[in-house]
Amino acid sequence: MRPFYGKEIIPDQQQVKIQKILSKFKHLPVSSELKKLIYDELTDAKVRGEITIPFKVVMHDLKSGRRSYIEIILETKV
Repeated sequence: MRPFYGKEIIPDQQQVKIQKILSKFKHLPVSSELKKLIYDELTDAKVRGEITIPFKVVMHDLKSGRRSYIEIILETKV
């Protein structure tokens, strides 16, 4: 564990917290609106101090018969 902006970050614990936050979105279809909802929810959690790890929300829109999905990328080099 190394401090990141003065806070200790344990990526595994952060991932569990993020999964809990994301669980309420599981039933929604993948869309740019869902991506925004997820980003806003995670940003709010970060402001409240519930999560501290840097993250990125990416939507993969697959056309070749596969399902589109939204990926949360955590900065694990902190």
